[in-house]
Amino acid sequence: MSDHFGNISIKQPVSRPKSPAENVVSPPPRKPVVKRPRRENKKRLWIFVLAGILGLYTIAGFVGVPYYITKILPTRVYQNSGHVFQPGNVSFNPFTFDFNTENIRILSRHKNRPDLLSIENIKMKLAPLSLLRNDLVSNSLTIEELKANITRESDGSYNFSSLFGSSQQDNGIGMMAFSALPFHFSLNNIDISRSTIIFSDLPLRKTHSIEDIQLALPTLSNFPFQADNYIRPHFSATINGSPLELTGEAAVGEAGDEDHATDLSCDIKSLDLPFYFGYLPFALPLDFTEGKADGKIGLKFSPEGKKGRKLAISFDLKIAETELATHDNSIKIAAPAAHLRGILHP
Repeated sequence: MSDHFGNISIKQPVSRPKSPAENVVSPPPRKPVVKRPRRENKKRLWIFVLAGILGLYTIAGFVGVPYYITKILPTRVYQNSGHVFQPGNVSFNPFTFDFNTENIRILSRHKNRPDLLSIENIKMKLAPLSLLRNDLVSNSLTIEELKANITRESDGSYNFSSLFGSSQQDNGIGMMAFSALPFHFSLNNIDISRSTIIFSDLPLRKTHSIEDIQLALPTLSNFPFQADNYIRPHFSATINGSPLELTGEAAVGEAGDEDHATDLSCDIKSLDLPFYFGYLPFALPLDFTEGKADGKIGLKFSPEGKKGRKLAISFDLKIAETELATHDNSIKIAAPAAHLRGILHP
């Protein structure tokens, strides 16, 4: 308001004290919450699932396969055959499908006899896709220092017959029938080296030895399978002190072709027919009592052949000083020379 002289007084406004509510400092504004997309969560879930599957697969391959072969399989072999099976040191790589085992043994059921079978080392390259179909397929198989002790018992049976269950009854000769196996197999590029087979004939009280065995087979199979490449068939050994060598070729054909036969042949000289024909796994109407043969013997394995005709033994022999007789000696045939040719399907 103005005074008497016309001056106007200026006064500062009196500030009102702030209330306690007005002294509170307001918080800064919150940032908006960014929601992660669901796709990222699904990716993480799939990564965990795949990592778990890969881990289980790795454990099953590196641990599960050796555990089954070393712990479960020997029990089943003993229950089915009575033989003690010692698989040795087993390893399997589930990524390369390399199978290795060392110091394999199958003990004889007779304590006073040597091991039925011992193998220093087995290396196998398996085909993974075939395993998914429950087929045993190997692209290569290497067996080193195999030693087998085969015995023909007094009753005519063999000491290994029980390993194959009732399959020996199917063909009546105590031998294993590949067609009777409950699964498909194809063993390719088989290489057996530095091996020995001792055959003891108890009825005749004779022992035969096959030493320094070197065997190369392109394929042994009961169903068609085409490997990328095949080795050249070969067999060499020292039989009862005499060296023997067989060479041949494999008609493995192309992919999809049905011709996968393996042929081996050898030339023989002065073969003692009565001695060796007595070990044929089948009976002949006549027995050789005298005779020596020169000629050629061939072996052919054809996986595409009909049952009972997968293995063929061909022979083309010139025989001298021949004498044959029936089992009861009621008929005897003698000839100074003969030519024997044919094919057997054991």
